[in-house]
Amino acid sequence: MRLDFDRTTIIFIIFVLIIAGIFGVNQFVLSQPPIEITIATDPLAEDWLKAAASEFNDSNTLVNGTRRAVVSVQVVDDLDVWRGSIGWSSSNRPDGWLPSYSASLDFIPPTLAFETTHASTARTPLVWGGFDNRVAIITEDSTRSFDWDAVQTVAAAQRWVNLGVANDQSNVNMAINYPTSSMSGIGVMLSATANHAASGSVTTADLNNAEFETWFAPIADSMLNSQRIGGNPAQVMASRGTTVADYGLLPESQWLTQLSGLTDDGGFTFAYPAYQFQLDFPLVRWNDSTTESIKADAVTAFGDFLIGERGQALAMAYGLRPITGEPSDTDALFTAGQPYGILLMPDYGTELRLTNRNLADALIRLVD
Repeated sequence: MRLDFDRTTIIFIIFVLIIAGIFGVNQFVLSQPPIEITIATDPLAEDWLKAAASEFNDSNTLVNGTRRAVVSVQVVDDLDVWRGSIGWSSSNRPDGWLPSYSASLDFIPPTLAFETTHASTARTPLVWGGFDNRVAIITEDSTRSFDWDAVQTVAAAQRWVNLGVANDQSNVNMAINYPTSSMSGIGVMLSATANHAASGSVTTADLNNAEFETWFAPIADSMLNSQRIGGNPAQVMASRGTTVADYGLLPESQWLTQLSGLTDDGGFTFAYPAYQFQLDFPLVRWNDSTTESIKADAVTAFGDFLIGERGQALAMAYGLRPITGEPSDTDALFTAGQPYGILLMPDYGTELRLTNRNLADALIRLVD
């Protein structure tokens, strides 16, 4: 039996065969075991990175068009990496690392074979935050800035009763992420030193200045309670109020993700310091003779997702700012924080950089 096909029918059959072939190849690729990579990150980015990894994994992203990638997240403090205490080596290390701050990459042991794939994936500045009844005293009813000089004056009083709060013998307590285990805590020390020196370029000489030591001593005493608060002071303040801390200088993202608890029992106020330290979350991948090239490419692909539209939207959902531009009125956490002093486009003041390991160690010793 002879079958006659016109040109349209033949084209349609060819089209169906092509689609079937593409579908078959795609199904074959997706049926193959995925490339599994581990990304280590500082606790400050943990929630965002886990949410991003979940969406990335569900997206069946193909690396080099051949294998899909699956990301798992490991949590480690920046300082544990650059002190070498984490024990990473060529045979025992993650495929990628997302520290909280880019200078951490300059402080790591030379045996760690990381190369940068994305200079920044998100950012968060340091922000002052405090319960309104305390901020009113710190700012003398808004007649002075909620910043280091006002905080130093309050800290020097030691107890709130000495500042006119009747029958309140509680200590003046400032919350920070402690510098012995947190880059944001080191940033707080840098901001304090820069404020006293009135300079955006801090040196170890500024820290050893006798006048600075006298000025900073009561501030250091007010921070002692932060050693017991843990890695997320905003969360503890949200649940326990002024029993743990009256105010603090913390990453904006930590404040924002705890906003509802912080504002439950009354007012709360935020302010941006004049000397600003901003965390910037770079992404690096391991690259030495043991590296599988497809795993290195998978780290890059995940980084591309983080800086893409969906990854940046997730960052803002966890209180982090995008790498370019600023949040908008549609970003829920930032909008919710505006009545309390969070700004969509803040004046970041003088931006500070941590320039060397010796300076970092000296800043840690201010409270260690």
